[in-house]
Amino acid sequence: MNPLWKTVLTLGLVALPSLIVAVTWPCMMTLVAFGIWPFVAIWIMHRQAKRWSRIRSMLCGLFLFFICPFLIVSAFQAFYRYGPRPEPTTTSLFHGVDYIRKVLDEPTPAVVHILKINLQADGVEVFVTPPDFADGVFAVRPRTTSQFVSEFGIQAAINGSHFSPFERRNPLSYIPYKSDPKDVLGGAASRWAQYGTPKHWCPVLHIDKSGHGTIARPLERPWYTATAGTRHFIIDGEINSVDSSPIGALTAAGLDATGFTLFLVVVDGDQAPYSNGIDQTRLASLLLNMGAYNAIRLDGGGSSTMVSQGAFGIPIRLNRPVQGGFIGIERPVGNHIGVYAKPLAVSRPP
Repeated sequence: MNPLWKTVLTLGLVALPSLIVAVTWPCMMTLVAFGIWPFVAIWIMHRQAKRWSRIRSMLCGLFLFFICPFLIVSAFQAFYRYGPRPEPTTTSLFHGVDYIRKVLDEPTPAVVHILKINLQADGVEVFVTPPDFADGVFAVRPRTTSQFVSEFGIQAAINGSHFSPFERRNPLSYIPYKSDPKDVLGGAASRWAQYGTPKHWCPVLHIDKSGHGTIARPLERPWYTATAGTRHFIIDGEINSVDSSPIGALTAAGLDATGFTLFLVVVDGDQAPYSNGIDQTRLASLLLNMGAYNAIRLDGGGSSTMVSQGAFGIPIRLNRPVQGGFIGIERPVGNHIGVYAKPLAVSRPP
């Protein structure tokens, strides 16, 4: 076989499976581009070393090692942004846990992911990331939401409160590092274990031991299971305290009037034209129409992530997070809100 055709065939055999994996699991694009690809490139160079001249080998090496990874990542990112948008759907993931996806077009495109949780359903328990260290302030080790789901055997989860310190210098250099303890703004609790920095102006989502939820500011400790937000933007069925922040990715949590239905919401953002994101007024109207009576805003932007437990306990992302400008990369965050629930007879991700 002609060496050129061998190269083309090799590229095809690598590119097609890589594309399939990347479409089904966006985070794999980094592994393909910067993990597997160099070994494939070395193999191609080794196979053709005796047939190519030195100049041709240098040019091909430059293309394989530097240009191809960039092209692969760019192609995948373009597919996520400009590829087909998902269909609206409503499906039961676990007993008492329904997943709702809304695809909005006006005034800007937005893909909204909602977990509707019946807190009275058998086996349902809300679980917040527990503290890792004795220090009540800098008490948690950052984790991605997928790591949280895997580590604690959670059935579904979203990212939680704002945390510090945080800094993004460039797409490849950012804080938090996974080993650095973080402070959770507004405080949190996991089965009576209190941590973080309480603030009188931070609204707190609290689920008591009986499974009843409340949102209040301030809420006196001790808390059973709780995490804090930054804005109480729906209060007793009315839109309130809506800020003028730009449209983008958002995370929110809400309760109905009884306190026994919990809404966990993640909105994809910064991915035009797939999803620009949403502002608080529009999100508030959407939640009110779904029956929310109180709702708070949690950490958004690159932190916004929703994950469900799939087959064999493998976490499956239900949304498309953006970390450091890369679509499909999760950010390690300070804490999370998760849900334990019993499986359905046939349970599958949407």
